[in-house]
Amino acid sequence: MISKLFISFMLVSLLMISVSGSVYAEDDAVIGTLATAEGSISIQPAASGTQPVTAAENTAIHLNDTIMTGPGAQAVILLMDETEISLGENATFRVDDYAYDPDAPAQNKARYNFLGGAFYYISGLAAKTGSPDVELETPYGSIGIHGTEVWGGQIEDDYGIYVQKGRVAVQTKRGRVLMNQG
Repeated sequence: MISKLFISFMLVSLLMISVSGSVYAEDDAVIGTLATAEGSISIQPAASGTQPVTAAENTAIHLNDTIMTGPGAQAVILLMDETEISLGENATFRVDDYAYDPDAPAQNKARYNFLGGAFYYISGLAAKTGSPDVELETPYGSIGIHGTEVWGGQIEDDYGIYVQKGRVAVQTKRGRVLMNQG
């Protein structure tokens, strides 16, 4: 049995192949898809003056779209380079910068902005290079990625980060710390 996530990935991959072998995202570029959508999920398009739209599985994700989950909702976003981002309830997320070229990995880069709520991030191909140029921005600081699976979010009155796999560099106003798996 083929999973919905695999089918969504294949659809996104076919779209990418039909356009070109690389993605250098501009404001209206499709960079991924909403692979799973449970509960109330909306997308605020990057274009100014547009209203948020209700999102469902297989909704295209564009650069600078803001994805918002409601109470009890969950979403999984699958990007062109196989990056997987899971959002918990009451989360807000945006991709601020994205470039992926399998033939020129030194030019790959991504800037993800987790504006609120809990998330789980699994690195895609853009972050699995010798010196990845991938950052996760959170309300409390930025996280540099090195082929990683990482969770972040509010825990009562604090903000927590847990590295499931790999390592991350966390930068806040107070300084920088490297966090390894576990």
